Amino acid sequence: MAELKRKYIELSEKEVEQLCIKYDDGVKIKELIESYNLDLKPSELSKHLPPKKTGDICIYCNIPMEVKRTRNSYSYGNEPQCPKCNHIIYNGWSYKKCNCENCLLEEYKKLKLIREEIENEFPKPDNAMDEEDVDIIDMSKLLFLMYCMGSKNDVFSLSYMDMHVNVEESILERFVSSLIKNNIIYIDVAKSPIDCFDIKSLPPKYDFESIMFKINVSFSEKMLNKINNNDFSISSFSIEHKKDALLFFMITSLFYNMDILMSERGFESHIKLDSGKFIKLLKMVSYNNIRYLQYKQAEYALHLKHVDHLPDIRICDSISGMIYNSCLRYLSEGWTFYSPSLDYVDNTIRIFVEKILKENINILNEQLDDIFSE
Repeated sequence: MAELKRKYIELSEKEVEQLCIKYDDGVKIKELIESYNLDLKPSELSKHLPPKKTGDICIYCNIPMEVKRTRNSYSYGNEPQCPKCNHIIYNGWSYKKCNCENCLLEEYKKLKLIREEIENEFPKPDNAMDEEDVDIIDMSKLLFLMYCMGSKNDVFSLSYMDMHVNVEESILERFVSSLIKNNIIYIDVAKSPIDCFDIKSLPPKYDFESIMFKINVSFSEKMLNKINNNDFSISSFSIEHKKDALLFFMITSLFYNMDILMSERGFESHIKLDSGKFIKLLKMVSYNNIRYLQYKQAEYALHLKHVDHLPDIRICDSISGMIYNSCLRYLSEGWTFYSPSLDYVDNTIRIFVEKILKENINILNEQLDDIFSE
């Protein structure tokens, strides 16, 4: 606090005490300055007065807290503060937190306990998997996620994702769940914000959009560098393994798009990912032809929707049968139908083909057994 002077002569301690009482009692500032012959402007007096004790007691030092002397009823910026440890009480300001050393230490202890609880709920795997032990499907999912969700070394997250990667979040979340189950990745508690977790819910939940996932595969530094620079493909796998991976992504893409087509028309698809009919068809007919048939059958289903007394589930069940039968007729009778533009291909299969297989998207116009043929 600056010194109070009476025209170059300091006020005594008793005079300062009397001045504060009169100031608090509402005596006009101009009268106080004239009465004590102070070398101050009226606007400067409050800055030179000692702080005022409050009824608040510091929880750490057990002494009265203080506020600046002011006649302004608005308290923002003049919260009670401990003269010893600088602890502040933000009365009425729930979003503000004290940053004194004692409060920071208490916050650290609290967060440490919460983080320990989270680590117990989402434990890190004991051992990393060898690269050779990861099968083609899991490797393809992992590379797909790292590309789509923005990999940074061995950590990736949806929060890293570039806006141009237009892949449905539900597909990414499905792949994440599968890889966690197979021990290929795990939730990186250390790099994920604590507020991403809700450990009070059963089972514990986490915010998929903000969480960090860590790879549990012992890639070499050189390999990780290739992956992060999108300079890695699954070329080291056999042709049959690559066909399996392509088949998996074809099925994922086709069934997801079937769900979209149905939902856009008020239907719910009852077709499952393990449909043997579709796996059989994909090996005989190109992805693009089946994709085109999906659109045509969805248009037909829209027409059926308006037929009286025809339940929705019957429409859904008939869709898969119509596509399957139409494709069989195409094969047996040598039908040729309009070959749709590859604009029909969604980003799920496109990213896999172009970024992971490192192949031209036009391979989707070929039958599966003709792809990668030597």
